[in-house]
Amino acid sequence: MPVDKHPFSERYGWIQDKYGLSWQLILSDPKDEERPFIIPSLMFIGAVCGKAEEATNFYLSVFRNTKRGIIARYPLGMEPGKKGAIMVTDCMLENQWFAAMDGARRAPVFFI
Repeated sequence: MPVDKHPFSERYGWIQDKYGLSWQLILSDPKDEERPFIIPSLMFIGAVCGKAEEATNFYLSVFRNTKRGIIARYPLGMEPGKKGAIMVTDCMLENQWFAAMDGARRAPVFFI
């Protein structure tokens, strides 16, 4: 998934590096947003699809210095097809931003 504009970010992409590691990047503009330039993202796929919101709620309850960010849900008829699935949510845990997403399957990968 090339870096492009999405409903939750002006610049988001999913790539795979030459070592086979998948990277999901949400590139923000620090001068306009309080989030850092690169935000690590957790993908909930397969059997755990639909758990992104529950997991982030748990993480927010466990850590100090937390903050809930955005929550964007998939529209009806779009993968992964689970009611209420999270397209993306983000949260700050101990002053570090993380994103989480529900996804039914792996996206195509591009090599850098």
